[in-house]
Amino acid sequence: MKSYGRLLTFYRSFAMPNVLLTAVCLFSMMLRGKEAIALFPGFFWLKVFMLGISFYYVHTFRKKEYFYYHNLGWSKSRLWWMALGFDFGLFLIASLSLSIIFRNV
Repeated sequence: MKSYGRLLTFYRSFAMPNVLLTAVCLFSMMLRGKEAIALFPGFFWLKVFMLGISFYYVHTFRKKEYFYYHNLGWSKSRLWWMALGFDFGLFLIASLSLSIIFRNV
């Protein structure tokens, strides 16, 4: 359980813009209602682009933090796969849940 806390600590360094983008995408999809599925491909690629920007930001401006996680036994690739997987999974689950809700309404 401690390791997931450390992962969240790493994720916090770039979480705000990613969570904000997810919220904006979901809000836009809510406003469109049943037509929201047409927006999903654009939001998908926007999210992928934003994750790339997050990777660049952390890798360029916060690279000294990697030493801390390396000393805890976490490699860069493990950190990134877990953090980006969590963020993208959250986006997909929220988007799919929203589309299911609108399909039933």
